[in-house]
This record gives sequence, structure tokens and C-alpha cells, in this order.
Amino acid sequence: PSLTPTLSLQPSVTPTKTIQPIRTLTPYPPTGSSGTLTKINLNPIADAMVDERRPDMNFGRRPVLEVDGVFAKQVFMKFDISSLVGKQIKSAKLTVRVANFPSVSQNIRFVDDSSWIEDKITYNTRPATGDLLGKITGTGFGRYTSSNLNINNISTEDKYLSIEIDSPDKHAFHFFGKDSNFSPQLILEYVK
Repeated sequence: PSLTPTLSLQPSVTPTKTIQPIRTLTPYPPTGSSGTLTKINLNPIADAMVDERRPDMNFGRRPVLEVDGVFAKQVFMKFDISSLVGKQIKSAKLTVRVANFPSVSQNIRFVDDSSWIEDKITYNTRPATGDLLGKITGTGFGRYTSSNLNINNISTEDKYLSIEIDSPDKHAFHFFGKDSNFSPQLILEYVK
């Protein structure tokens, strides 16, 4: 008798496809608490420099804004926050691009009166400044610098937010304004 091999094909393993569940992200703060944190970047709708040496002259629509403690130059900026009515602001940060070589911190102050107009504001007509919101320090020509702002004075019941930047000493701080290619930005995080 001769031996003839026979081949039997029977699968030993049956392949199955396992479907992995889709990973979901938990919003911060978690849903059910005070809502979802959302970020918005705002450019100023108005900015202007005022100068004590030329108290009746308007310096609106300048591409570079100057703060100077020696010559009492201040900068005013206005942001439209009307889209945030009824929302709770959790953080605020001002970012600017530096246009000189400053080395000291400048004051950022709250301005309660936002009725000033970019093409009309002068040193003699500037609104009063209020509480200190933060300080901003130059980082070198062409570099961006930011300051976290105290949010206690920022109300989403107002249509506009105005701030002022001034120098506490004799050092100048120049930065690009809204009429340049490097507009300042106010970055707000809020809860819907």
C-alpha cells in the first residue's frame, strides 16, 4: 500500500474585528458646572496716543503708538466686547508687538469712560484712568509681549472696554497699533 498525503483545510482561528470606542473630550470646566471655556481674540476698534507737550493735538490712526514717562505720552485703546454680553470672563491678556527697545514695565489701567473717539481724543480731553489692570514689559524690537490683566473691572454688561497704557518712570515704550500690520490683541477666555 502506498501512502498518499491528504490535505485538509480547516480554519483554526476565525478573525473578528474589534471596534474601538471614540474618545470624547471633557470640556473645561466640566459640563454641568458653569459652562464651557471659550477664547476670543479682539483687535482694538480705536487706539490713540495723547501727548502733554501738545495737549490739543490728536494722534489717532498712527501705526506706532508711544508711551513715555518723560514727555507724558499715554496710549488709549478701545475694544468692542458687545458679543460677550451676559458671559463671565475668566481671563484677559493683552498682546502687542514692540517697536523699540524698552526694558521696563508699563502700566495698563482701566478706563471707565469709553465715549472717547479715536480722531478727537487729545491730552486735554482724555478720560480719567482707573485701577491698575496689569503691567507690560517690552521684549525687544519686533517681538511680541503679553500681560495678563486683572479681570475684576471688566464687565460684559458694557459694550466697550477701554484701557490706557502709561509709563511709571522715564522710559519710553513703543508698540504697533491697530493701523499697522501688527495690531494689538485682547485675548479673553469666558464661560458661555
